[in-house]
Amino acid sequence: MVFARVASWKFKPDQRKRGFDMLENSVAELVRRTGGFRGSLILLSRDDANLGIIITLWNSEESEKVYADGVFRITTQNLEPFVTGPPKVTHHTVYSTELNQ
Repeated sequence: MVFARVASWKFKPDQRKRGFDMLENSVAELVRRTGGFRGSLILLSRDDANLGIIITLWNSEESEKVYADGVFRITTQNLEPFVTGPPKVTHHTVYSTELNQ
């Protein structure tokens, strides 16, 4: 079973790219090294230029919680200058996946 954590971020005008660039340069490696990490997706809304969504995938609810209590707090702090407030976070169980590249 795979668990997904979905964080929806509302960015200040024209700050979305800068915010995600900062994350890639500062915390992405910490996320990748977190035990139980399975992968992630970053979605940029085509309907709202200031909306970005990060989906992280975890082996267990416990791994997701370790991330939430550790690296995600760092992520939230680092994004603070770029966003309008805290993200909306939802938790899911992955029913199925298929990615073709």
